Amino acid sequence: MRLLNVVTQELEEFHGTDIPPYAILSHTWGPDEVSLHDMDALARYRRSHEPRPHLGSSSTSGSPDVMKLMLLSSMLLAFRGDRTRLARSSAFPALTNGHGSDDEDSPPPPYAGIVPTPAAPHPVEQKAGYAKIAYACSQAQKDGLDYLWADTVCIDRHSSAELSEAVNAMYGWYERAAVCYAYLEDVHFDDYTEGYLTWNDLFAASRWFTRGWTLQELLAPRKVVFYAQGWRLLGTKSSLVKSVSKITGIDELTLLDPALVRTASVAQRMSWAAHRSTTRPEDIAYSLMGLFDVNMPVLYGEGENAFLRLQEEIIKRSDDHSIFAWGALGRDDDKLQLAAAAAHLNAPGLDDLDDLDQDALTGTIPLLAKSPRDFAGMGHVLACPPPVDLPTSDYALTNKGLHITLPMLPPTTPSPSGLPLAATSSSPQLALLNCHPAHDPTSRLALLLTSTSSRNTFLRTRTRTPTVVSLTDLASTTSSSKSSHQPQPKPKTIYIPALPSQLSRITSLSLSSSLSGSSPTPLVDEVLFVRAPDLVAPGYDVLDVRGAGTVTWNAELRSLRLAGVDYHSYGRSQHHPTGRRRAVAAGPGPGGLYQLCVVTFWNRVLKCGFVVRVLVEGTSRVCFVDLVPGADAAAARGENGEGLLELANKVWERPGMVEVVVPGGEGRKRVVTVEVVKPGASGVLAGVEEEEGEDTASVSSRDGRQWTYRLGHEVKVAERVTFAEKWEKEYRRTVNATVERRKKGVIELSMTSMLWMPARAAQKAEDLDQPS
Repeated sequence: MRLLNVVTQELEEFHGTDIPPYAILSHTWGPDEVSLHDMDALARYRRSHEPRPHLGSSSTSGSPDVMKLMLLSSMLLAFRGDRTRLARSSAFPALTNGHGSDDEDSPPPPYAGIVPTPAAPHPVEQKAGYAKIAYACSQAQKDGLDYLWADTVCIDRHSSAELSEAVNAMYGWYERAAVCYAYLEDVHFDDYTEGYLTWNDLFAASRWFTRGWTLQELLAPRKVVFYAQGWRLLGTKSSLVKSVSKITGIDELTLLDPALVRTASVAQRMSWAAHRSTTRPEDIAYSLMGLFDVNMPVLYGEGENAFLRLQEEIIKRSDDHSIFAWGALGRDDDKLQLAAAAAHLNAPGLDDLDDLDQDALTGTIPLLAKSPRDFAGMGHVLACPPPVDLPTSDYALTNKGLHITLPMLPPTTPSPSGLPLAATSSSPQLALLNCHPAHDPTSRLALLLTSTSSRNTFLRTRTRTPTVVSLTDLASTTSSSKSSHQPQPKPKTIYIPALPSQLSRITSLSLSSSLSGSSPTPLVDEVLFVRAPDLVAPGYDVLDVRGAGTVTWNAELRSLRLAGVDYHSYGRSQHHPTGRRRAVAAGPGPGGLYQLCVVTFWNRVLKCGFVVRVLVEGTSRVCFVDLVPGADAAAARGENGEGLLELANKVWERPGMVEVVVPGGEGRKRVVTVEVVKPGASGVLAGVEEEEGEDTASVSSRDGRQWTYRLGHEVKVAERVTFAEKWEKEYRRTVNATVERRKKGVIELSMTSMLWMPARAAQKAEDLDQPS
């Protein structure tokens, strides 16, 4: 460990237990800092220009001969009466407080208490960063300390090995310091204020409270003294603890006692750094190593992977589940960002959907957080032991993700609209964690997980709705579970992809067994983005989503992710209308018309809605939209859309047939009837019919061909649905739906509507407006 001698301002090295007491400097870096090599150059310059001893110098004034000469000279001057010259004499050293002033409260000049320097200053002394080093040295002398540590001058940043060692040991260095000087250069402590701003306002807005490295510099030392610009004393950590706690979100007891830092939950410690930043992205992780008592190599250039490595090291040393609980309480700031993103995406004339990342449109996320910002708002989450009636087991990160045993149960938390999260073909589940909000020890935070085609592998699902489970409610339902049939949490050992690479490998799984058990076929991921700005305003919302593969609905961005969709049913087998299944020779591609998803819209105020489904041709992946008829009658059954849910379920289970107009020879057209199937099921091309009334023949029974989309084919599905609004008397609303594939894997479903009035009702209303 290098320390700076506060008298000579030269660097000295110490090892092991030989380290003397020292002060330590905490500050924010500026553009003109002093380095270790600068201090070495300054020390060499001073030694080469060291002045020779002379009469009256501090090095000779203590000898007896010199004292005799000084006394005789003074007596001779007094005898001659030359008191003016005596007053100007420099033979006696100035009797001051060592700072050039008798005022103890005045700030020391930056070079006070330093050995004589050459008349010509060295360029290092002209740097802006040198002043705070000199201030700190002078203050350490006043505090009776001989050494100072500062990160700018005590670390050789040209040595990667030394830098890595210093970063890993830095928390301990601050912890063992006798005193820490926190220099807030952007805080002015004087009578001048800007408008109504005082030094307290400037203190709260200081850049020092926004930097990543200063968090450990605040927490590790027991004694921290704050100084403003010009080294004006502001106060200590203990005297300003209420203000510091309000600024940082850290409780007062933890601020005053460094031993309590590592007793806080992982989520709490991460939340303290949620609004801090660093110049290099890796430093946000390296600056937190001391808070979690972990060590790892410093690898600049790895970017956000440094924070992932930090979490992996924490998991190796801790059984605190709160590291997985980020986002489980909901995030107000994220809600605002998502609302802004949704408003942007729903804006008319959207042209940049192709530029969006799929992760922005889906709800599937890795288990580990990307940065401390994900833990914002988690400052009151506490870790707790597992329930007594559930087994305790360890967990570990593997190449498939986190291998852990958690109690799991279906979700009971409603969506922000008050409706169920989604009724999908792959229902999500809640996995209970051993952590809870500080204000409610009887509850547990939970992860929202969705199953995959891989055995015991679940994906974490993004949700801005708090996922908190009450243990009291579970206990009450347990006692009456036989009669209420309420699902109870059951321990299950599962894998959860923890890293982005693991998530990509699971969601883009390319192999699955075919229905006939033959060669494997590729699976694909689809993202359906629902853009319906004018439907949302009157109160419409998505009531139900049914889809192929693993389904995840993101209510905030109104996006649906379908992972592991199988578009190869037609290429393997077909189902004859008579009910007999038979093998069919594969065509040029999978072919066939697949029902990708069925979405139900419902207006809780108007008690009406509609059902729309998205169809995809298996080879070209061309998309079609179909508005399911019968919504008016279905909406009349039930107060909460029960009739529409029955209609959606019926359509999902039995997709039916669709006619396709195919160009023929000599300008004729053929009508092909194609069975719509769910991905993963089997379908058939039912028949071909000549438009001019010629004899029809069943293609499937004749030659086993399958339909594949070509340019000029027209799929005859409904493109609009009309229903009456119940609350506006004569008004009616026409709903139009269009679907477009914006890029590979992303489909945009646009819903538009128009209010209108029949001619007779409009004329009647106009007559009523005429003056009598």
